[in-house]
Amino acid sequence: MDDFLSIVTAVYDTPPLTDLCLNAVAKNTDVPYEHILVYNHPPYPNSWETVERLSKELPNIKIIDSGENVGVNKAYFSGFAEAKGNWFCKLDNDTIVPPKWASKMIKALKDVPDLFYLSSDLDKDRQKWASEIVGENGHRLEIMLEGKVTFSCVIWPRDKWELAVKAFPQELNVYYGNQEEYFLGLCNQMGWKAAHYPEVVCKHLARTELTDGDYGDWKLCYDNKQTELPFEEWRRQRYG
Repeated sequence: MDDFLSIVTAVYDTPPLTDLCLNAVAKNTDVPYEHILVYNHPPYPNSWETVERLSKELPNIKIIDSGENVGVNKAYFSGFAEAKGNWFCKLDNDTIVPPKWASKMIKALKDVPDLFYLSSDLDKDRQKWASEIVGENGHRLEIMLEGKVTFSCVIWPRDKWELAVKAFPQELNVYYGNQEEYFLGLCNQMGWKAAHYPEVVCKHLARTELTDGDYGDWKLCYDNKQTELPFEEWRRQRYG
């Protein structure tokens, strides 16, 4: 199956977000797929019960549990290591995919062969740096002039992912962030490019009433290198 898609989601945010994310995938994914959940032991009541219930209610779900929070990067790489698809998708569990998202993004990647990866657009939290819309082979692509692309919902061709990651392995030992910088570096090294796809707009539920405000604050601190602590330890220190 040429369009078989392996979706990997690291489960760490609140259970209501995970529920919405997984149900949207089941309802709106229009290509054959598997959905690999890497359970990162989120610090919320009923997190495991939610994942276990959804794995029984929804199709095509596989759970990976290493017994601890391995961090976002190791989670995605471990998921892709077990993936069967010809296409890889990183999907955050605060991101809600729209109808026909997968077939549209895969078609664009097929039609524009020098794309390394393609991201959905988001309904909010849009990137502030400059961009331009270009037309290539019948597709409108949003090219970020500083190169970075949001990683809430991203698809790669499997063969390009494996070629680039093998050529330039990354340091995985972080709890959050650095995917954008790493894959931008791979794009530059391999002579490929990346873009947002305005035809697919995902709903982004980060920093809404469904999320943990402390988790959002920790991500900003961690991404800005103001802390190297895992979330639970950072929160304990925050409140004494």
